[in-house]
Amino acid sequence: MRLRKFIESESGRGSEGAPVPDSRLTYTSSAAARAALADIGRTEDVAVSPDGTRLALAAFNRNEIYVFVLAIVRDGNAVTIDVPDHVVLTSSDFRQPHGVTFLDSDHLLVCNRGGDVNLVPVPRFEASVGAVEVPARRVASGQGFLRATVKTPGSAAVDALDAHRFRVLVCSDQWHFVTSHVVTLGDHTEVVDEGIRIEAPLEIPDGISFSPDHAWIAISNHVQGNVQLFRNAATLNRASPPDVILDGSVCPHGLSFDAAGDLYVADAASPYIHRYQRPPEGWRNQSAPTCSLRMLDDETFFQGRYAAREGGVKGIHIDQGTDVLITTHHLGALEFHDLRLLRLLDTRADPDQLAALRRDRDAEIELTKSDVTRRRWNLRTRLRKEVGAAVAPLRANARAVVPYLGRMRLEQINRWSKRSLLEANGPIVSMTSHSIRISHAHLAIESIAQGSVRPKRMMLWLPNTEAGKPLPATLERLVRRGLEIHYVTDLGPHTKYFPYVSGESEFRDPLVTADDDIIYPRHWLASLVDAHRQAPRYIHCHRARRIRFDQGHFAPYWAWPAATERAPHPLNFLIGASGVIYPPAFLRALKDSGTAFMRACPSADDIWLNFVAYRHGFAVAQLSESWPGFSDIPASQAVSLSRINIGEGANQLQLARTYRAADRQNLARSAHVVGSN
Repeated sequence: MRLRKFIESESGRGSEGAPVPDSRLTYTSSAAARAALADIGRTEDVAVSPDGTRLALAAFNRNEIYVFVLAIVRDGNAVTIDVPDHVVLTSSDFRQPHGVTFLDSDHLLVCNRGGDVNLVPVPRFEASVGAVEVPARRVASGQGFLRATVKTPGSAAVDALDAHRFRVLVCSDQWHFVTSHVVTLGDHTEVVDEGIRIEAPLEIPDGISFSPDHAWIAISNHVQGNVQLFRNAATLNRASPPDVILDGSVCPHGLSFDAAGDLYVADAASPYIHRYQRPPEGWRNQSAPTCSLRMLDDETFFQGRYAAREGGVKGIHIDQGTDVLITTHHLGALEFHDLRLLRLLDTRADPDQLAALRRDRDAEIELTKSDVTRRRWNLRTRLRKEVGAAVAPLRANARAVVPYLGRMRLEQINRWSKRSLLEANGPIVSMTSHSIRISHAHLAIESIAQGSVRPKRMMLWLPNTEAGKPLPATLERLVRRGLEIHYVTDLGPHTKYFPYVSGESEFRDPLVTADDDIIYPRHWLASLVDAHRQAPRYIHCHRARRIRFDQGHFAPYWAWPAATERAPHPLNFLIGASGVIYPPAFLRALKDSGTAFMRACPSADDIWLNFVAYRHGFAVAQLSESWPGFSDIPASQAVSLSRINIGEGANQLQLARTYRAADRQNLARSAHVVGSN
């Protein structure tokens, strides 16, 4: 019925960028399986076992593999899907697991970006059983100089030679080649490395798949934005050019063929999945997509777009027996779609949008991956890379000498000084600390106390869970010199300011916030105070970024440029870690805004502080044309939010939850008023 109604009402055929009618299929699952799906975080490829009873997802940042029980039944146009149970596979050999594929229904191949290709047994289970440690048998080594057969393996495809023998093709995506390995299962698993199978035309091969008849090998070519097809022939070798090039993607990722041999391509850097229909005469020549299926609306796409090559669907698998398309996405770890419905569409991608996304892709690759794109798997390049890896720690240690000496100086001051941290005419300074960082917090506080201007009050906010525990002697000494320590409800990074503003009834003094992992220079506090005296209505900071928009949405946060002028600007975005001074009127606005930040941006205080400033008309000004850079406290970065907020894309989600579409439009409009975009 659902399919028939769509056929009767469908009116957007052939339109550019038109949203696809909702093809998603609902599925049932246990509470434990739902919770596991919500907890996976970044995932990449998706795989289903040959018997269709299990589904595997790689938890890239958690170094785990999630395996779910799966049951898909189609009766005509009706599809029922059940995902009742799951198990989490753990192993010390899992290092950034990216690609997953089954050999048979009991053995899973895992491609670890940071390590080897491993073969792991998949346990049978009747209910969600939590975590199980599994043995990981190395199929291909990704470690070492000369003994590595793969490097940064990202995805794999399997060609079954018989019931127990399999040819495995592995994409080493950061080194641009595909290797072949024959794996024989039995009492003693055997692996034969056949060397590099494909190399010459590839630049970041990010996905690989065999056609249903195994006559063709499809490989995503990330940098060039195309998919390359190779005949699966005995003559195929590392110098072979592709037989067919399929254009039309921005950053193709996961690939999957349907039973008819049509190819579906997940475009990681656009809202689309592209379909390439196999011509009746077979694959030949260069081809554009037959159809581009817009799987994500703009809000969802840009919320997940924390980098120029992210935001779209990543993993894709077609269950050929039931015509169900399975996808993974940053904001939807597991979704099912009715492929029979999608086949009816003849939609096209918006060419202007794709052109803009390709420009961003090329700019990001040039900025961050220029060394990667030039790599080739030869002795000279490998040697240069290994020597560079060996020298890097030596260079890092040399750069750490000055911060180390500064730390030693502060340690001695902390041990012997009796001088007060405070002076009557200074501002109020506030910071928070937690977990292992508490043992280093005294260094940040001590560096502030050695400045040319000292605080009137110096407050350190610690979580209630630390109450009753003995303070480090370093902090005890600071308490005797004027440090205030308060135990409060842990509000994450918002703890550095909110307990203070919520506890005050009126505000006469500005508030300076600082982080606990930086050694601040001598004039750090004085420069903030001077700027506040000269322009008391502004929020002044040592470091700011300039907000950028992309098609009306926030561009990836990490790509926002640094502010390069002292004048306030509507798109200046303060960075709290380097130090900020807030005027009393802003503190009142912050207090009145309450704790909505816990829903909107719980791990990003900068987003909330900038949002409140925007809503209440407080301009942000950077103290100088460029940020001078401050020294991190050695060993303090082991626990850091930057990995979550920037590396895993949490900032992008929190920006979208905090700023409404009208807010984004107003910000962009105000920027045009002052002649900037």
